[in-house]
Amino acid sequence: MTSPSDHIVTFVQWIPWADHRICDAMGRHPELLKNAVPIFSHLLAAEHIWLSRINGHDPRLAVWPTLTWDDCISLLNENEVGYGRLLESMASNQVDRVVSYCDSKGNANSTALIDIIFHVGSHGSYHRGQIAKMIGSVGGQVPYTDYFVFVSALQNGG
Repeated sequence: MTSPSDHIVTFVQWIPWADHRICDAMGRHPELLKNAVPIFSHLLAAEHIWLSRINGHDPRLAVWPTLTWDDCISLLNENEVGYGRLLESMASNQVDRVVSYCDSKGNANSTALIDIIFHVGSHGSYHRGQIAKMIGSVGGQVPYTDYFVFVSALQNGG
């Protein structure tokens, strides 16, 4: 039987998997980059910001940064490593721990780690969907980035 903490691990692993799939599709359509990169930059910056908060650091990026395509690829890889390290260091009983941080306006907040993780995943889904729509509008192959597709691939050895 799979434990709730196993599901959390899988959910966190899904986030960079989905990001890589949308990134690869974007890369096949350079005509979209002008409009898609700002959205992708925001998605990746948000992942970075939340990871920084979880780790007790001040984020180095704004919520809507101006990044290049190469910057996005670097940040995607950095985020993947960072969330991987989070999973390696996180005990199963830590998902309910409260993370204290200041939001982008400087207001003090605290949120349970589990809620942050689900926010990062759902926020990314929204913006990957926006980018997928752009890819489809030019006749591109829209990648499947849904969580259930990731889980199915894992169950089938993929």
